[in-house]
Amino acid sequence: MRCLLLFCIAASIYFEKVIKTAGTKLTIWDRNFQLAFHSILLFVGMVAYETITTGKEPGGGWTWLSVAVAVLGALGGILVALSVI
Repeated sequence: MRCLLLFCIAASIYFEKVIKTAGTKLTIWDRNFQLAFHSILLFVGMVAYETITTGKEPGGGWTWLSVAVAVLGALGGILVALSVI
């Protein structure tokens, strides 16, 4: 959990730095996509590590409610990104 918190803080600081850097020609949508792509890589790595170390199936132990909350969070992020355009 501490590792996840550290990554979230680091991503926020990086995003703020990139947005405030002068001379960049990327839009906020491009930056959101960059962050999402790196987050996907990070979480796929975490799931792979958990799968290898515990021997469980990927995503094992998730209830329908936890899947629904994860999907709603992802859709909410996409809606926020689209409203910025």
